[in-house]
Amino acid sequence: MQGLDIPSVKIIHHEKTDNPKVLKYTYFDTQTGLKDYFYSHQKVNHIPNLPGTLFLTIDDNQQKKFFFYFSHSLHEFYLKEPVKFEEPLEKETIKTKLKRTVIKLAHQQIRKLRERGLSWKEIRDFCGVSEWTIRRWNKKEENKEKKKPGRKPKISGNNLFLLESCATTFRGFTQQWISKYFSIKIGKPISQPTISRLYKKYGITRKTMASHYSELEPLLERIKPFAELIKSLPPTQLLAEDECAFYLNEAPRRGYGWKGERVISWKPGNFKVRYTLMLCIKNVEKGGVIHWKLIEKGAKAKDFYDFIECLPASDWNYLLLDNAKIHHAVGACKKLGLLSIKRLLFSRNILPFYLVAYCPQLNPVELCFCFLRGFVETNQPRTFEELKLIIEKGVEELQKKDMTKYFRHCLNYDFSKNEQVNWIM
Repeated sequence: MQGLDIPSVKIIHHEKTDNPKVLKYTYFDTQTGLKDYFYSHQKVNHIPNLPGTLFLTIDDNQQKKFFFYFSHSLHEFYLKEPVKFEEPLEKETIKTKLKRTVIKLAHQQIRKLRERGLSWKEIRDFCGVSEWTIRRWNKKEENKEKKKPGRKPKISGNNLFLLESCATTFRGFTQQWISKYFSIKIGKPISQPTISRLYKKYGITRKTMASHYSELEPLLERIKPFAELIKSLPPTQLLAEDECAFYLNEAPRRGYGWKGERVISWKPGNFKVRYTLMLCIKNVEKGGVIHWKLIEKGAKAKDFYDFIECLPASDWNYLLLDNAKIHHAVGACKKLGLLSIKRLLFSRNILPFYLVAYCPQLNPVELCFCFLRGFVETNQPRTFEELKLIIEKGVEELQKKDMTKYFRHCLNYDFSKNEQVNWIM
């Protein structure tokens, strides 16, 4: 077994062989312009028309070339001379079948040609079809309904009403389960591809379900009056605050890779310490982040007390808060010899407005946390210092964003469109 290194090649195409586990790849050397081929037991990941370095092994007995490794990134390292040939010297000859031109005539046109004295043969030569085709065109078409091309649909008529239950009652089930459900209801076997085609035809798509807490359902009537009350307040004096947990094992949830291969992201499995980010924003177009603080473990009443003291105290502001215990702390502050949270807020010219319970959709800080979490997952910090530095950079990006859009989105959130909502028990 010998090795062969080719500094610069372009893989043209591949084809199947008699052995279903072996593929035959055709390539050409960009330095010589000659075409050749090799065999591979796996799919070779490559970008068409982009040169790369190819490593092959040659069988001693049959002198066949087998694939070992291919890389586009190693091309500039191994290639010492510029590419000489962009296309192979031997061009592939593809036999193309000439299409004949057919001129189709209507019944009235054929009748006028016949009245002028043209024979069936002359009309046939003019149209480029047989005489029997001309005679068939000459027949008057009867006014009858034409059948739609294709096979008869398996699910039609009243059975289509079952699709409504798929988009409402069974929205969280798989297409395989839905196919079994249809088979039982209709009394004949229905496959999963049939369900997939039905979904595509009638506009039923798979979406990310918006999760709402089931405890929120009896409180839906309170949301609209609360949102209208917040909208009536001066917009530039609106604040919002919340907390979010971060860990040192964050990693991207999605990534790109070659088709058919698994995309792997390595992250530590031993993570015990939780870090809490406290964030306060204002309803302005730029510079909306008022204050932020990253602390170790969960936030307590003293941490929230110190955070409030750092907020600016000028004109009256209105602060949106959720119903966490530290936002109502009285006893914990009393033990520390501090004012209660509400009294502290009043002393800072801040009037608190507590959100409807189990309704984080009304808090615009949640959208900021979504942005920061994606920022952290991309950079993958593994120490507290790295996490703090990355969040600081993320906050700098948030300062450039229009926070009025975040507030408008949350206060106009439509809870009536609950067809795609998953109620969490």
